[in-house]
Amino acid sequence: MSGRNLGLSAFLVAVFLGFWSPLASAQKFNLEEATIVDIHRAIKARQINATQLVNLYLKRIEAYNGTCVKGAVDPATGYLLGDIEPVEKAGKLGALITLNLRGKRSKTDPTDNDPAMPDALEVAKTLDAEFAKTGKLKGSLHGIPFAVKDQFDTFDMRSTSGAAANYANDRPPADAEIVARLRKAGAIILAKANMGEYASGDRSTFGGATCNPYDMSRSAGRSSGGSGAAVAANLVTCAIGEETGPSARNPAANNALVGVVATHSLISRAGLIPASLTRDRPGILCKSVKDAATVLSAVAGYDPKDAATAASVGQTPAKPYDDIVDGASLRGVRIGVVREFMQPHTKADEDSIAIAERAIADLKKGGPLSSIPAPAARCSRRRSPSYCPRSIRRRCRRSTRRSSPRGPQRSVDRWRWRAMRRACPPNSLYGFWPSGNRRRQEKGSLRWKDICANAATKTFVASAISSRSRRSTPSRRFPV
Repeated sequence: MSGRNLGLSAFLVAVFLGFWSPLASAQKFNLEEATIVDIHRAIKARQINATQLVNLYLKRIEAYNGTCVKGAVDPATGYLLGDIEPVEKAGKLGALITLNLRGKRSKTDPTDNDPAMPDALEVAKTLDAEFAKTGKLKGSLHGIPFAVKDQFDTFDMRSTSGAAANYANDRPPADAEIVARLRKAGAIILAKANMGEYASGDRSTFGGATCNPYDMSRSAGRSSGGSGAAVAANLVTCAIGEETGPSARNPAANNALVGVVATHSLISRAGLIPASLTRDRPGILCKSVKDAATVLSAVAGYDPKDAATAASVGQTPAKPYDDIVDGASLRGVRIGVVREFMQPHTKADEDSIAIAERAIADLKKGGPLSSIPAPAARCSRRRSPSYCPRSIRRRCRRSTRRSSPRGPQRSVDRWRWRAMRRACPPNSLYGFWPSGNRRRQEKGSLRWKDICANAATKTFVASAISSRSRRSTPSRRFPV
């Protein structure tokens, strides 16, 4: 055999062995839609390390994070402070407002040279060095890049709840407890996510508006939309949001993610810039149930800095949530479907209901489903019969017909409160009718006799209503 043929044969053998070697035969790591499981598998196979992973995400952030709306820019500040309009196929998201990179993470510390505050790349290099030395992952979130809603304190990054206020120091002294637990599990805090300023709406002064990666003209999910859009667009692996209303569930739904909003006492709120002292809850946003459960295992549990978490002691499962997910089955689980709220009012509703019906069909394969009747709805000025589910519209119409002669919008409840006012002297109700524009509601019962009987125990809480519109509102019960 000639030397030329020998060389060609050796080349072909090398190529063959290269293709079939264990490392080469493993599937090449793909960043898009990568889960925590995928990333850890790739790290263990030496296909990628934490530093390379962070750089891949930074390239996507550079390409896709930016202004996605148009409007007048305030020349003094450079911010979009007026009306804005969506830009169709803008190619940008406005999902992240602060990157954890030296020189880019604080407005009040431009030098940013404190060695005690390593940035994302420096943290990644430390994790890589530890893995090279031990061959073990630091924790369940080793090397996983996260975005954290700007509502949570991060000691190394600007934390202003989306505001553009001129702080003397825009860095808090310590991490929020949930952030500290993420870091302890090996996570890399890569960025702060844009949010509705002070946990309200879809935009902030500092970060502008966030757009939905599936449709730039649509909402990414209200105040935690930045967290949701960042995960959906593969700018980070997972993100932390927060909700006072539905602001963590909305981005999960709007961005095709898995969202976990834990029971109020399960995850600490310490270090959270509050919107409500009683209703704020951290939310986890990831691409899979397994990932969300892994994050929940890392951040859940008692924290002495948040007294509410004491209620979770002894109430959590014996093994981590992510272990429960493995091999999970719907066998023996009874699932209820509330069809009264699956009524189409818009084209978007029709699409959502169709998707829900397909999901219900899939769930039926795992076990029986039951229809659960919806709770009785109340009608008021804000919830007219036309917006009540069809099955209870008759009840709504009956309620409004029996209302005040001054208009159909004053519900029967108004007359109940009037009867109570006639039966109970104002001074016996601990100031029940101060200024004519506030009312106090009894904690347990709405019957006026019970309210009168329990007035002396001061088991009332104030619930404001508008004296101008005379609007009736559903009762709100809070612990005294």
